[in-house]
Amino acid sequence: MFPRSTFSRSHISGRVFDLVVDPTAPSTLYAAAGDDGVYRSDDGGVTWRAVTAGMSGQRVFALAVAPTTPPTLYAGTASGSIFRSVDGGAIWNETYGSNGDYVTTIVINPTVPTRVYAATASGVVVRSVDGGLTWDIWIR
Repeated sequence: MFPRSTFSRSHISGRVFDLVVDPTAPSTLYAAAGDDGVYRSDDGGVTWRAVTAGMSGQRVFALAVAPTTPPTLYAGTASGSIFRSVDGGAIWNETYGSNGDYVTTIVINPTVPTRVYAATASGVVVRSVDGGLTWDIWIR
């Protein structure tokens, strides 16, 4: 069991909408913090720090982490954009432009981690077959 966290509402603006664990480093967690972007903990949730370079001001609702080293992360935003980080969250790049409909879920194929799927609030599902470099609409 991990010790009680110091991550509280006083450290973020908004709610935590998603929480993921790095499968290659189980004490590393990432939180999608509504109005504040993404936070990372390297000590099982005892302490947290913002990791938002390249995605400042984004409202993040969905996160996924691929079982790669260093971890590749995906973040889905309220505006419908998808951001990707290939360095554990240090730097983010937008890889899917805003469609105006917030991203609710991102999943990674566990046997083929370059296949990534993201769903929006209106039911649209986009897919990437190249690790998030490009996306296409899979289900409308």
